[in-house]
Amino acid sequence: MPLQSKNNTLLILLGAQAFPLFPALQSAAAFKNSYAAVKNYFTAPDGFGLSNSDNVLDLFDSELNSLTQYSEITDWLEHHLKTTNTQSERTTDLFMYYVGHGGFGDHNDSYYLAIRATRKYDPFTYSIQISALANILRTYAAELRRFLLIDACFAAAAVEHFQSPLDQVIKKKVEAERWSETIAQRRDYGVASRGTSLLCASSRKTPAVFGPKSTQFSEALINVLTQGDVQRDRDLSLRELGDLTWEFMKNKHGGDAVHPEVHSPDQKGKGDIADEGVFPNPAFKKIDITSGGYELIGELRGHSKHVDCVAWSSDGALLATGSYDNTVRIWDAKTQQCQQVLSGHIMGISGVVWSPIGKTLASASYDKTMRLWDAQKSYNRKSWMVGG
Repeated sequence: MPLQSKNNTLLILLGAQAFPLFPALQSAAAFKNSYAAVKNYFTAPDGFGLSNSDNVLDLFDSELNSLTQYSEITDWLEHHLKTTNTQSERTTDLFMYYVGHGGFGDHNDSYYLAIRATRKYDPFTYSIQISALANILRTYAAELRRFLLIDACFAAAAVEHFQSPLDQVIKKKVEAERWSETIAQRRDYGVASRGTSLLCASSRKTPAVFGPKSTQFSEALINVLTQGDVQRDRDLSLRELGDLTWEFMKNKHGGDAVHPEVHSPDQKGKGDIADEGVFPNPAFKKIDITSGGYELIGELRGHSKHVDCVAWSSDGALLATGSYDNTVRIWDAKTQQCQQVLSGHIMGISGVVWSPIGKTLASASYDKTMRLWDAQKSYNRKSWMVGG
């Protein structure tokens, strides 16, 4: 589900360039440059396009202490969510970006994000405590899709604080059992209307890296957001953004690249907001077939991700399409209506082909399986593994 409107989107910017009350935390121009690049992307007309400055709360390098920053965030969220009453005005999405230093309390294992007011002798108390931030977002942005981009050391340590109470209750059971579903299977469950997903610059045990001009993570992030990917759909999901960011980092930094992580600890609904397209893909181009002398006679809409393969039945009456949404669809060529949705593959479809008489359809997938379908009954006749 792409963003409904940029006016329905909020952005919070947190972090600092310098930490004068805690000199051991290294000041870095890279933090300010990364913050500026991310803010410019979100607000630029040719970027994300968040043109309404009232929809941006900028607390980067703020002199305010952590308690006052909590109040600023709370009051700002309350204001926006109380003043948007109509369906067209209703706020649906919240993005939060942090860049700076992350750490753990001396007497506990709780994670914090350093700010300009962070103090040497008690950094946990005088920083943004991720547990407090998670509680604020759960309380005051409960009905929104919440996307967090955290560029700091040990960033994935933030994830556990965003788990719902139910997640915490069953966490030990889940970790004790082998999870039988793959990520691809969980993506196919539907659309989540709200929840929390995080793109973290590093794992819970790994420090992030920054250079003289930018952080490793935010440099890659901005490159992907501004350049896009020609192989992807119109809008990039947070998970796709994480994958592409990692590819950029690997290509540029090799073995020194720090692997970012995507986590979705709290989802409300059938799907996962990390798999929903939210970032415009600059490299996506709609093909103009009219320039080649062809006439467009219709568009077949239904797949949630880009289509990778198509095949006509022998009589030309039916068209099969395979998509990265893990499904095959069969269309009536005359009415241009979808007749069947064939579900079962757990990764994108790489190929489809009809039998000579048009009653059976074969599909191949990146999950390394092939399936035979009864095209009239949506019945999976046979499946088998292929490849290693």
